[in-house]
Amino acid sequence: MVLPEYHSSPDEKIDDDLVKLAREQRTEPVSVIVELEVPRPRVDIRQEGAETAGRPWRVTSSDEDRMKAQQVVERAREFLADFTDKPPVWLSASQAFVVNAAPDQLATIAASPLVRRISWNRVRR
Repeated sequence: MVLPEYHSSPDEKIDDDLVKLAREQRTEPVSVIVELEVPRPRVDIRQEGAETAGRPWRVTSSDEDRMKAQQVVERAREFLADFTDKPPVWLSASQAFVVNAAPDQLATIAASPLVRRISWNRVRR
């Protein structure tokens, strides 16, 4: 069982580069990925056989966890819409939203119990 990470302060939820940007008092919006604090699905490893069909694992979650995750997503969508002129973009595979937010807004976003982590949305090489 994987336990969610709990952070003691909003700064601990934000990538270091973004914290520095906010401290520089920049005002132009940046594209960020906001990971949500939702129940994580469980991965079951199955014995090889006909039912695995080349995929010896299965992702599962309870009905209760799926319902709770959906509630968090909807609440976060409404919350994040207040910080941008465009609707947040949902990334279902990563259980995260992409939003454009001003660096000085990141601490407010990170303070939400709905938010697990905020990362810069950029290509890393």
